[in-house]
Amino acid sequence: MNEFLRRMLFLPEQASTVARRIDSLHYFVIITTLLMSTAVGLTALFFFVRFRRRSESQTTPMIQPPLWLEGLFVLVPLGFFLAWFARGYQDYIFIRTPPAGSIDVYVMAKQWMWKFAYPDGPNSLSVLRVPANRPVRLLMTSRDVIHSFYVPSFRIKQDVVPGRYTEAWFEAVEPGRYQVLCAEYCGTSHSNMLAEVVVMRPEEFDTWLVEQRQRMRQMPHHRWVSPHRAHLAGFVPAPRDARDGRNDRG
Repeated sequence: MNEFLRRMLFLPEQASTVARRIDSLHYFVIITTLLMSTAVGLTALFFFVRFRRRSESQTTPMIQPPLWLEGLFVLVPLGFFLAWFARGYQDYIFIRTPPAGSIDVYVMAKQWMWKFAYPDGPNSLSVLRVPANRPVRLLMTSRDVIHSFYVPSFRIKQDVVPGRYTEAWFEAVEPGRYQVLCAEYCGTSHSNMLAEVVVMRPEEFDTWLVEQRQRMRQMPHHRWVSPHRAHLAGFVPAPRDARDGRNDRG
């Protein structure tokens, strides 16, 4: 049923742990709305026929509905809205609470590109490499205007605002390549502000990360830069300890 509804609504693949939760809420709202709209429409058509005016002299009688019927008209829609709220609130808490042990990645948005940096390196432009089945937390800020980090296949979208830090997290479920878009108009090349999430097998990601850090250390005149200093240089957000008011001695 999930795959059928996803295809019927032309949704992208569900490539993260949160995607199925978001889609389920989407299906719930759409199905209940469709059923209630159909019921109201059919009832209206029935009333048009059943209680149509049959003569020029016919007048509309005064009808006083019973109290239980009025209560039903109020409580049934209220019940649906409360059910939507309860389900949506659970998903909101899940989306806004990164799991313990998440991999931190610093994200800097800039017209018109995405920059990614890992706490101990490496850095990359427009390509974010992450392992499958491990949670990843993105700490994001902007150098210029408001952007929005959006990965349709992951069902995550988070505004990236200059002068402040925002965060989002995801856990990819399958290796592959997934499109990153900017979902907030940010200037003339907004539609070209693209990036890619490359999801790797966990062992391949670990190997890649070690190789990249070794390559960085072997570069001539290479000097490791702490996340806090990288933040001051305008590349990544301040690390968690700096944002909590503690000094970074790196």
